[in-house]
Amino acid sequence: SAAPSIESSAAPSIESSTAPSAQSSTAPSVQSSAAPSTKSSKPPSAGSKPNLVVIMTDQHNLRTLGCYREHFKAMNQAEQGFVWGPNNVVETPHLDRLAAEGALFTNFHTTSPLCTPNRASFVSGLYPAFTGADRNHRAMTDDIVTFAQVLKEQRDYDTAYFGKWHL
Repeated sequence: SAAPSIESSAAPSIESSTAPSAQSSTAPSVQSSAAPSTKSSKPPSAGSKPNLVVIMTDQHNLRTLGCYREHFKAMNQAEQGFVWGPNNVVETPHLDRLAAEGALFTNFHTTSPLCTPNRASFVSGLYPAFTGADRNHRAMTDDIVTFAQVLKEQRDYDTAYFGKWHL
């Protein structure tokens, strides 16, 4: 199968939706929450590219992250951030900071309720049935192109996966 391509001459940007897309019908929505950097007032150079860190968790309710509780509050839906009650809160300051300085997904849909097919779909942009990993404990086929491969081959990114992989 042919690798997805990045058409733009600019580096992929989640805010401008130039990241590679594949077979899914709608792109996830992101809320840019990037604050001006206090480290340097110079704009990034033309050859620079953003660092990309994707954190994907299993069986994790978004309401357990402070950044999403703040999002609900900004949408006048604060009660949505406290489904277990206002006294049952997990503080997540480091993840909240990453969200504040980067982007926050606010509309994202999974293709499968199972770990392996969902991860295969997420990294490839394909429905699980087309990845070889259509159920747990099945590996993706070797010819599946991931967004990490596209970033590495077309934009010269160094890429790595860490943690629970199951593919």
